[in-house]
Amino acid sequence: MAGGNGHNVSGALSDALKNIVHGHDPKDIGRPVIIVILPQNAAPIRAAVKLWGDVQEGVITQCVRETKIYSRKNYVAKDQYCNNICLKLNARLGGINAVVRHQATDLFSKAPIMILGADVGHPSPGSNRPSVTSLVFSHDVHAVQYAAISRVQQARQEIIEDLEEMVCEAVYNFGRKNKAAPARMVFFRDGVSEGEFQKVADTEITAIQNGVDKAFQKAGQQNAPRPKLTFIVVGKRDADRSGNCPAGFVADAGIQSPICCDFYLQSHGGLKGTSRPSHYIVLKDDNFDNNVDRIQNLAFSLCHAYAKATRSVSIPAPVYYADLVCSRASFYFDPTLNFSDAGSVSSNEANLDLEAWKAAFRPATNMARNMGTTMYFL
Repeated sequence: MAGGNGHNVSGALSDALKNIVHGHDPKDIGRPVIIVILPQNAAPIRAAVKLWGDVQEGVITQCVRETKIYSRKNYVAKDQYCNNICLKLNARLGGINAVVRHQATDLFSKAPIMILGADVGHPSPGSNRPSVTSLVFSHDVHAVQYAAISRVQQARQEIIEDLEEMVCEAVYNFGRKNKAAPARMVFFRDGVSEGEFQKVADTEITAIQNGVDKAFQKAGQQNAPRPKLTFIVVGKRDADRSGNCPAGFVADAGIQSPICCDFYLQSHGGLKGTSRPSHYIVLKDDNFDNNVDRIQNLAFSLCHAYAKATRSVSIPAPVYYADLVCSRASFYFDPTLNFSDAGSVSSNEANLDLEAWKAAFRPATNMARNMGTTMYFL
């Protein structure tokens, strides 16, 4: 199987994996998890496994590199590697790795709150492929468990085209699970340049509000009060070359923007090289009364909620998750289209047949149906 092309590998693996899953009574095994040990240079096999698990069957899969556990006829798996695998599996199975306590917990305790993260993943320059959009949303009282929605759109378009539909789906599913609609929404948006702030504020905030209206109408709650919205852009590429600051360092005076509320937050400790603070720009705030300290505290707390890590990370967990969902989407296309950036390129992105890509895109619908709101994308 390792030597075949992506299409043949997918078929062979599908037959083998089906025999494993369907050969047992679901009542006996509960929610199945398949661990696949991969050889070196196994990208086509991993892609086939994720396509089969996420899209075709709705089964949780965990790929492990052979050399990480066995090398030169010796067992070499280290505790930290095994711990990291366990963190991912626990979260994928609906478990909670950590709950963050912070000054903004009054928001969580007084009324249902939903934290969202959104991102757009672009292809390499000249690549004849679409951009991928993602939205993740929390659905538990602690805002540590997330579900994901993904779409494709025109290459290099930064505004999320289907955001209204995606938000409608998120809010409706949140209400269906929790038997109550969110009273507050905090939306973290990744990947927006300063020149696009106004366009994002005008377009995407309106799309979010329209998506909320659609969800309330779908639930028969046309006259119910709508959730309050806070919209924050997170820029993670602003670097300070003078040295590392301690985790939790905030700069919000002297270098702030003259046109909007913003701050820089160094949320992670430097392990190697120079740490880069993230830049937060608040484009709309209905939840915190423009109290930037409370926003900073929430953002810093969410940097400790990333399920794959045991320490704080550089950006809030929902932003990280949205980026993971965009990357994962490369597995959800017909393998014959060769979505990977290693494939052929076109000198003219205008030749992109977007409708063909949309027709070939198969998001993790089976995973959502069979596994509910599992964090399969970790």
